[in-house]
Amino acid sequence: MQNDPIPRPLLRPMNSTSQSPKSARAEDQPSIAAVPPELTSSSDRFVSVILPTRDRAAYLQLSLASWCHQRYANYEIVLVDDGSTDSTFEVVKKYKTRLPLRYLRIEKKGRAGARNSGVAAARGDVFIFVDDDRLVDAFFLAAHVRALAKSPAPSVIFGWQRGIMTDLEPGRFAELDIRDNTLKHRVKMGEALSLGENSKALTECDLQVDLRAVDGLSCQEPMFHQYAVPLISFYGDDLAQCPLNWCCGTSGNFSLDRSTLGVDPVFDERFEGWGFEDTELFYRLSKKSVQIRVSREALNYHQNHPRNRVREHLSWRRNAGVFFAKHPDFEVAVMIHASLTRMPMLEACEILNAARATRDAVMTMDYRRLLMASIGMRIEVQPVIGPVFS
Repeated sequence: MQNDPIPRPLLRPMNSTSQSPKSARAEDQPSIAAVPPELTSSSDRFVSVILPTRDRAAYLQLSLASWCHQRYANYEIVLVDDGSTDSTFEVVKKYKTRLPLRYLRIEKKGRAGARNSGVAAARGDVFIFVDDDRLVDAFFLAAHVRALAKSPAPSVIFGWQRGIMTDLEPGRFAELDIRDNTLKHRVKMGEALSLGENSKALTECDLQVDLRAVDGLSCQEPMFHQYAVPLISFYGDDLAQCPLNWCCGTSGNFSLDRSTLGVDPVFDERFEGWGFEDTELFYRLSKKSVQIRVSREALNYHQNHPRNRVREHLSWRRNAGVFFAKHPDFEVAVMIHASLTRMPMLEACEILNAARATRDAVMTMDYRRLLMASIGMRIEVQPVIGPVFS
């Protein structure tokens, strides 16, 4: 970033025990075909999967097909239909006898409201949140339960995320990060695309026969790879030393114990549209000393799909204002400013580390002003009283 008024000290973790980039293994996630021995044992913990949806029947049917391979038996899926007008209910009926589904219909409460409705209806000891466009590994639930059991303190577990091509459309390749093996053995798809036709790269039948069908179609998940992977690479799977650890997960793949929430509502329903309703929850929990960790075994795949970038950007900027108005903190200011200016999150962490080391109130004020200018907020900046960090 040019003409950056904020000094950037040398990148360093908070103490000598933090993981260095040389020792990081951020891309070493297990294959979906692997069978980790420690994940094959059963557990008595009852899991509630919170799965909201609206008008995404095509993605939902693939998602539910992948759940049919789940090796963990003691669970329910609370499927919250947020006012769908497509064939969502027909998809639900198809899988109701094959999965422990509980269907809840609400009328367009939005992302946060739908998840809150799911939490209110859930009966489990453990909550696992996923989206309607996610395909899950066969050991997905067991991995989350195991990661929570291994955590010595109340924790949020962020699962690993990959992307997957399930529906290919001509002209969409430029916006997707496709690995060489994605189309290598898909001659029919290549022929269809050369004719300008859409092609289903993955069908329900593929998933019903063998869940490993996703292997050749997986690719990097862009948002996870851009924001989370660099931080996990540097700080390690235990993100205790990372000042932005609450930015490393999404509502598409995380878990926590029921007792860890302790807030009502769980998600702030003032966030509308896309962005920040999950990040703000993670930030709130981190302030309550809830630990944030990563489980590579708790793997799911995000189905790549067309996005309305303009609408998402406008929604993101609005919700950034809601977030900062609720938490006018230095960490929040740095994170939002870094996102707006495409500053790498590792650089944002080094700024936070430097401020923690120096208790530099002037730096704090400067970033608050930069943030407000960036997103057009008109809030009176109050002087910083007391320490920068609590």
